[in-house]
Order: sequence, then C-alpha cells, then structure tokens
Amino acid sequence: MKEKCFNHPDIDSLSLCHSCERYFCKDCLVEGAQYYYCKDEECQNALENDLLPEETVPQVRPWLRFYVRLSEYWVCRQFVHVILADFGISTENLFELKRISFPWVLFLESYIDFDFLIAIALWTLVEPILLSTWGYTPFKWCFRIKVRDTSGKKLSIFKAFIRVIPISILFVLGMQSFLLFVTVFLILLWNFDKNGITLWDRIGGFVVSHEKIRTGRVILTFLFILILYILIEMNVFF
Repeated sequence: MKEKCFNHPDIDSLSLCHSCERYFCKDCLVEGAQYYYCKDEECQNALENDLLPEETVPQVRPWLRFYVRLSEYWVCRQFVHVILADFGISTENLFELKRISFPWVLFLESYIDFDFLIAIALWTLVEPILLSTWGYTPFKWCFRIKVRDTSGKKLSIFKAFIRVIPISILFVLGMQSFLLFVTVFLILLWNFDKNGITLWDRIGGFVVSHEKIRTGRVILTFLFILILYILIEMNVFF
C-alpha cells in the first residue's frame, strides 16, 4: 500500500523527506542533489547543505562513537544517582537490600559502580525508544551520528533494542576492571571493518553514518556536561 502525503492525506506520496523522514506528494517536496526535502524550514536548511559541494566526512570514527556512548551512560548515571538519593537510597543500601536475595551481588560489590550498572540497564530501554521515534539520541544528534536500517528508515523499537543489547553487555563486562575496560574497547575497535561497520551492525543490517559535526552542537554538548558536573559537585540535586 502506497504511503499518503503527510500534508494531503488523500494524495499518494512521491517520496519521503530525507531530513524529517515523512512522506509527501510532489507539490510538497523540493528535489536536492540526491534526495527530496519537504518545505519545512529545518528541512530546507538540510536541503541547502545537500546542494553545497560534497565534503567527505570520515565514516570510521570509533573514538567518537565510544565517547558518545560513555557520555550517554554517564549522564544517565547522574540522573539515576539523583533519583536514588531522592528516595534516600545509596549504592551501599542497595547492596544491603539485595545481599540476602541475590548473593551474586556480593561479587559485584568490589568492582561495579552499581549506579552505573542501573544506568546502563535503563539506557538499554531508553535508547530504542529514542531511535525508533526521534531517530537519534541526544548525543548522537549533537555529533550527527545517524543509525538507520538498510532502506534508510529509522529502526523499529525491536531492532533498536536488539542492536543495543550486545553493546550494553560489553560495557557491563568492561566495568569489572580497568583491564576488562581496555579489552572491551579493543573489541569494539577490532569489530570495525574498513567502512566503519561493527559486527553487530553487519549482522543486524544497521547502517551507521557520520555527517559533518556542527561547532554549535559540540559547544552545546560540552556546556551541558560541564554545567551538570558543576551542579552535581555543588550538591544542588541533594
């Protein structure tokens, strides 16, 4: 069944807008160098960039993707820590609560930042929702990292969840010790082929692409992290 135009539900669409990924009819689209764009202001800005002379952007960026992933986990951890503190629960309390029911937690006590473990579990649920709806996570948007399926569409929530599972497992293992942390990073690096595609992306049919990073977004990201760090150090949330 052919998709209908977003603006005119009774008219068949010609194509989807490469920027917002909604379907539109011929009258609602403007053709760019490679793709169609709708007449929304933000999408027209994307069209202008499409019409500029092509600038090659490196697609093999393991350091950037590793930094983005760690940043997402770190920010999520701060919110987890704040929420636990609001309920009067500390990491130590959590171990005491679980000590009898789950003896395996004793093994984790000496090695794992339990707040961080909860943050990874939480982000494993949050990321698929963001990728399947918005198409980005906040840090992926800031650093212009796009994750799509082979047809160029946003991942379904199920596919996004399947994709994040092996990554989360690797990071949980990496929390055990510094040696394992380095090992996890080397595994991530080793998984990149010459086109910057990881093993799980090849198997799952996921396409990760990098666009030119805008300075304003990078500054915004670092300011956010800096302000959040300062507020935490000042115990504003506690």
